Amino acid sequence: MVLLSLAIGGEDQPVTGTAHKQLSIELPPDMALKRFADAVPDSCQDSNELLAIEHTFDSTRLGQLNAAMQMLHTKTNDPFWQPLADLFKPKSIWLNPVDFTVGYSENAVEVNRQVKRITVNYPERVDSTSVYLSYDLRISAAGEVDVIANKLAERHSLTIPVGLIKNKPFISATKLVNGGSVSDCAVAVLPSLLPELSWQTTEIAGKPYCRLNGLHNSKPVIDFYINCQVSLI
Repeated sequence: MVLLSLAIGGEDQPVTGTAHKQLSIELPPDMALKRFADAVPDSCQDSNELLAIEHTFDSTRLGQLNAAMQMLHTKTNDPFWQPLADLFKPKSIWLNPVDFTVGYSENAVEVNRQVKRITVNYPERVDSTSVYLSYDLRISAAGEVDVIANKLAERHSLTIPVGLIKNKPFISATKLVNGGSVSDCAVAVLPSLLPELSWQTTEIAGKPYCRLNGLHNSKPVIDFYINCQVSLI
């Protein structure tokens, strides 16, 4: 099922709504983990957070969304009347939120040239925690399109610091970097995301949680707070 929360129903009407012209899409409930499937326990196989983390680190997925938006906004083959047509029924494509491929399918949603933000909602499966990722479109005066992952959406939905782990500045940092509190399921994927590190869990006196240190050449470079009952696989 696809939800167009801010679009006006009916294919003959343009997307309207917020200043961001946001399009909201819901992923189908039967999506499964791929990269992390063998790294997490059975209890986490249906974790929406892990699915969103997996998508966040999937460069192919983001690349396909970028290519789709480039296709949509390229005006090279537009007829001369297209600017006027875009005022009433903007040019559109069908986009599959499962993998961001272009083309009509059961889960595809129509995206038109007025859309500037695409929000992907992860279906409610194990719990009611709201998980979503957003992608913002930046279009230059020259018509060049760039799709940017929205950092606020990542911080809302993911307990691991995605940007920090991608760039890995802590590997060479002189001070220990704090990665914050990590959910029970997200703990299991840290070794996959940070294979350069070894891991050490220590109790914290008087606290109901533990510290998980990531070590590089035996030196602690980043720490997380985790449930003491959770162990790395």
